Amino acid sequence: MKNDLVPQMQEIVTKTFNAVRRSIDPLHRKHCFELFGYDFILDEDFNMFLIEVNTNPCIEESSNILKVYIPRMLEDMLKLTVDVLFPKSGLRRNRKLTNTNKKESPIKKEGKF
Repeated sequence: MKNDLVPQMQEIVTKTFNAVRRSIDPLHRKHCFELFGYDFILDEDFNMFLIEVNTNPCIEESSNILKVYIPRMLEDMLKLTVDVLFPKSGLRRNRKLTNTNKKESPIKKEGKF
């Protein structure tokens, strides 16, 4: 399933960024980043559809799944942004991984897939 769904999501995200690329020109927005929240829905044939894109997504850990994935996502976001600008500072690089990064996926644990 992952091999089918992730490429569909990547294609949709790429198309949305291409559609607005002139208005989010990175050369005019140096040293800043923005987190976008993409909401998707699947039909009965597992076709992926974009519902909306949020420029201010909720990052509340309101479920077991979100308690695992939101800290991972935020850590990855910082690795791709702050750590790139300040690679030698060691402020984040020397930090030990939190326990949330080591948890098993609650999807597997709850038997949803």
